[in-house]
Amino acid sequence: MAMAFVGTHEHSLDVKGRLVLPAKFRSHFSGDAYLTMYAGCIALWTPEGFDAMAARLKEQVRNREVEAQAYRALAPSSELVRPD
Repeated sequence: MAMAFVGTHEHSLDVKGRLVLPAKFRSHFSGDAYLTMYAGCIALWTPEGFDAMAARLKEQVRNREVEAQAYRALAPSSELVRPD
């Protein structure tokens, strides 16, 4: 079952420039994750969640529900990371 981040979490960066992931979410990101800009926020996706979101976005472009630029902007605004 997919897990949704709910609530508001405002954090600053640590001395190494890292963002602290709230403890209740850490177990969902023990491996790789995708860090993206999403609706003006920083979003962290599991690889499966990122792939599903990208597929939905591609389908929306195909159906002309959103502009193709939205899909083209996804790759350069995303980074594969490994939370520590």
